[in-house]
This record gives sequence, C-alpha cells and structure tokens, in this order.
Amino acid sequence: VWSRGRFPKHLSQYAVLTIFGNNIIVSEGDEWKRYHKVVARAFSERNNRLVWNVTTQIILELFDTVWTGKDEVVVDHAVDLTLPMASFVIGAAGFGRHISWKDDSVIPPGHQLTFKDALLTTSHDLFIKLLVPRWAMGFTKHFRRARLAFDELHRYLTEMIQERKGSQLKEDGEDLFSTLLAANSDENLLKDEVKLNDSELISNIFILMVAGHETTGHSLAFALALLALYPDKQEELYQHIKRVLPDGRIPTYDDMPSLSYSSAVFNETLRMFPPVCCVPKLNAENTMFTITDVNGTKRTVSVPQGIALTLAVPALHYNRK
Repeated sequence: VWSRGRFPKHLSQYAVLTIFGNNIIVSEGDEWKRYHKVVARAFSERNNRLVWNVTTQIILELFDTVWTGKDEVVVDHAVDLTLPMASFVIGAAGFGRHISWKDDSVIPPGHQLTFKDALLTTSHDLFIKLLVPRWAMGFTKHFRRARLAFDELHRYLTEMIQERKGSQLKEDGEDLFSTLLAANSDENLLKDEVKLNDSELISNIFILMVAGHETTGHSLAFALALLALYPDKQEELYQHIKRVLPDGRIPTYDDMPSLSYSSAVFNETLRMFPPVCCVPKLNAENTMFTITDVNGTKRTVSVPQGIALTLAVPALHYNRK
C-alpha cells in the first residue's frame, strides 16, 4: 500500500486542502515530484536546530512570564497550552516571526489583525474553513472572524514573499519560509525545473503549517496525559533526563540523541494516538490481497482497479504482527 504507483493518493479526498492553491499534499505524479524537489530542500539540520532553539526559548518564556512566581499551575485542557505552543514554534521556525506569550496588540498598517492573531485563529478554525463554503462564511460572528483571519494570513504571507524576494539576505534565513524561497530561487533550481509561483509557495508553506500545528499540539497533549496516567514512567523519564543533564543545564540540540527515553515516550504516544488516523488511497490496478482473520485463517481478497482504499493507521499501530 505504500507504493505510490500502485496505490496513489485518493486526490478527491484531499481537495479541501487547496485553500490557498495546489500543494504537495493534494498532488501526485509529476506535479508532486515538482513540489517535493523544492519542499525537501527547505528541510535541513539548520532548520531542525532552529526548531529546537525556538522551542526552548518559548518554554523558558512560558516559565518566566506566564507561570513566574506560581507554586502551582493548573491546566484544565492540555491543548489550551500545547496548541499555542506549537503555533509559536511555527511562527518563529516556520516564518521567522517571533510570537510571544504576552499580548501583541500592535496591528501593522494595512492589516486588521496581528500576525499572531491571524496565525492562531486560522490554526484554531481550520475546520470551519474546510467545511463551510465561502458564501456562508459571513453568517455568524465566529465565521466572519475565521474568514478575516485566513484573508489576513494570506496577506501577510504575500507581503513576506515580496519582502524576502527583494532581500539580499534571504539566503541567510534559517526559518522554513526563507529556506523554501531560497530552494525555489533560480540559482538553486536545475535548468529543467519550473519555479513555484507565489500561490504555490503560499499554499505549500500553509499546508506545512497545518501539518505541523495540529499534529504537534495534540501529540504533546496526549504525551502529557499519558505521563500523568503513568507516574512511574514519568519518574523514569525524569531520572533519565537528570542522568543526561546532571548539572541541570538547558538541553541543546546536540543533546537530543542522548535523550533516548524522551524519544521513546513520544514514539509510543504517536503509536497509541496517531495524529493521522487514516490514509485514503486508490487502487491503480487489479490487486490480490492475502489477509488473515481472527482465527488465523488466510484468505485472498480481490480488489478491482479504481476502488478506494483506506489505510487504518491505529489498526496498523496496534497490530502485533
């Protein structure tokens, strides 16, 4: 089922993700390869290191500004903490825009929302945009706010593209947006490769933001919940971190390989609560599957060409075989 040729994406199921245009998620074949060449170049060790450093900065800021002086912190709903955290990381490491836990009320000229409000609202109200048609987005105050946020984010991204296209320093940027623009520049493309237009750039950076925000925020929330449910594992994790960092210093990106128990916690969280529950596919040719029922009996199932298939990720993760 992982063969892109035999089992391509069921593209009609992804159509709702063309909010700002075509992108790597809603494409297949040559178009997907074209997007992949540019997007893949944007991910690097420099960007990974930036994500680590930005995350550390955001957590320290949370401790020093929001939770400072408190003996006890109560969080009723974990995603109220983890989703903004993911948004702030994406703002800085994805777009090169530092977003603070403090209120940011300075709205730039030509805008009705700050970048922070536009980013947080689009992240929070994504499914409204996906499910409600444009003509109905004015029916309620909530819908109108969501429509404004998406329009504002599109305006911000368009401005950022124009600013960085004219900047001689764009090659030095480590954030994903800068590296994506650099990867799409004439000097980094081969002669036969076609540049992404502004709409494609905006759509791809937006889809990467969506992919990173919801998945990261909810996976962190599940990880915190599991550690709370299993205090013995929480203590093992704590002792592991103390052994890796005996002097109590802030961990750096270079410490990540040593924090194996932390990686194990998140990997197990992702196994138990995968952020993507199903992968829609199409059967490109007549196929025979051999399956085993609960009694261990094998049988063959014939799947005709053109039939829609769904890969159930939780079933895969919980299958001992």
